[in-house]
Amino acid sequence: TTKTATGMEQVGKFIKDRIPLLKWLPQYKLEYAKRDFIAGLTVGLMVVPQSLAYATIARVPPQYGLYSAFMCVFVYCLLGSAKDITVGPTAIMSLMVASNGAISIATKADCLDEFSTDFCDFCWPDGKSDPTMAQSCTPPSRAVLLCLLAGLLQFGLGIFKLGFVVDFISYPVISGFTSAAAITIAFGQVKHILGLSHIPRPFLQCVHETFAHIGESKKFDIIMGIACIGLTLLLNECKKWATKKIDGNEKAQRATPLWLNVVWMMGTARNAVVVIVAALISYGVAMHNHVCRESPSGCPITLTGKIEPGLPSPETPSFGPAHDLIVAAVVIALIGILESIAIGKAFARKNGYEIDASQEFIALGSANIISCFFRSYPVTGSFSRTAVNSVSGVATPLAGVVTGSLVMIALSFMTGLFFYIPKTGLAAIIIAAVLTMVNFQIARDMWHRSKPDLLPWLTSFVCVLCLGIEYGVAAAVGLSILILLYKQARPGHGLVDKGVGSSPRPPSDDVEGIVVYRLGGNVVFPGAAFLKDELSALSKSDTSLLAVIVDFSAVDTIDFTGSQAVQDAHAFLLEKDIHMYCAEANPQVDGVLNKCPLIIRGTFPTVAAALRQAANEIPTRNTIRVSQQADAMGAAGEVDGDPKQRLLDHMGGQSKSYMAVN
Repeated sequence: TTKTATGMEQVGKFIKDRIPLLKWLPQYKLEYAKRDFIAGLTVGLMVVPQSLAYATIARVPPQYGLYSAFMCVFVYCLLGSAKDITVGPTAIMSLMVASNGAISIATKADCLDEFSTDFCDFCWPDGKSDPTMAQSCTPPSRAVLLCLLAGLLQFGLGIFKLGFVVDFISYPVISGFTSAAAITIAFGQVKHILGLSHIPRPFLQCVHETFAHIGESKKFDIIMGIACIGLTLLLNECKKWATKKIDGNEKAQRATPLWLNVVWMMGTARNAVVVIVAALISYGVAMHNHVCRESPSGCPITLTGKIEPGLPSPETPSFGPAHDLIVAAVVIALIGILESIAIGKAFARKNGYEIDASQEFIALGSANIISCFFRSYPVTGSFSRTAVNSVSGVATPLAGVVTGSLVMIALSFMTGLFFYIPKTGLAAIIIAAVLTMVNFQIARDMWHRSKPDLLPWLTSFVCVLCLGIEYGVAAAVGLSILILLYKQARPGHGLVDKGVGSSPRPPSDDVEGIVVYRLGGNVVFPGAAFLKDELSALSKSDTSLLAVIVDFSAVDTIDFTGSQAVQDAHAFLLEKDIHMYCAEANPQVDGVLNKCPLIIRGTFPTVAAALRQAANEIPTRNTIRVSQQADAMGAAGEVDGDPKQRLLDHMGGQSKSYMAVN
């Protein structure tokens, strides 16, 4: 009975660990509901315009941004372990979808042969089908399939607790990638600010073509774009000012005026405010220009155009040719996890709780897997929306239900209004959001702290800009691993003063012919050959060398290749009549060394103990060596009298100094 009860408890604990909602829902309070509603509503006002904007980065029809923003938050509410995180489409994920899912279609006629009319109208908003005007768009089926593949990989990593693989993507790599991606995204929106079309997506081509066609810019788009950017930045500053005032009132226990809360809300929901204002202006223009209602791109202000209304019906992703998406899905899955885990840990630290990294893998993977059946492209944690969620006082992940519900309302009843949202307004939102992601200060910090880390940062930054995301990240990660392996192969071994180290040692002046060689890191196969050569070279650099003390105090682990290198070096030194003593090894290293045939003495607990043993043995070895040398010299007639006695007299002083260490 006891075993059965224990087993049931373990099953119950496992279920609660895998469905965190079962932990916090029984303790839910009415106060939490108020906080979650406010936070969810605030984030919802952000995510609707952001989703429409991010869809343009992903090169999918605008409604797919909204499709990606609602189901994922419901799943995360059930499985997520962080109350602050809000998942959905992000600028980085959108760029990666466009980089890997977009294809070039020569004409609109070719597009209609294979894809839906709505998709082709999105790719050719002007109805142009000139063969020279090829368009790069992401077929929704490819974006959805990327979502499924990335989700399956994330879920698998979480189930099998393989999340450590993301540790091989270092912070300099992520920082360089993020800065380059932000610049790529921001400059990619310049064409919408200028009212240009048919500008290619790759960064270098985008820069060239934008400047080449800058003379074709639309003045109303430019005016609207600059005004939207200015309004976004102004509202952001108003939010910061209002936040300071509200915090001051709370500390002084004063009531906060309603108008100040309104200013804070408008600043927090600035994306929605900008979109509404811009849409109202565009609507006014459209009412006086019938061309706007017939062709959104022919309007003086380029409009978003028709968006398919209604919620997406569940459907199975299309499994077409996907071999070219496998590598992309791996990169998207890893970058998505890195983003989400980094955001979750940062806000968990700030708000005093812990997150389960493996559960976050499962939650994000499940969110992507289930969302793909509702035509979502890959999603991850959003830093900007998570920050707003936290500041708004979110209490539990239930706030995501409010956010998801607001997106569903927008899809069901508001898509007709989205027709009048100017593309330049969405571009302004994106530019204002991603420019804060550019961080060049870190390069300066790395220059002062660790110059080698600048290499992967520069590699990631330059390659992502010039070659694309997957190649840039792969090159930077590869370089980081090479640097890591080099540090393992050259961990900083070297001779040290015998009076310095982790334990008391005899003064070095009292012990001649003995050196201490300190290992600077683990003794594993990448550095085994180097260690053997270094130890063997000691006999060549010091002809009076009689003993080597190898200090293992900094060694955490040793593998077979490393132990073989130590043994080979010992054998080489013995041929030169130089003995090697191993000291200060931890239990794992000690166990390996004691199984080496030549390490017959075992290891010594301290370097001082090894020095004393060496000093005790050297006089006897010197006597034997002197006798052998004297016999050889006498036989050769090189000295007069008794050569043995003369050499022993010479060595007498040294023998006394060796004994003094005891």
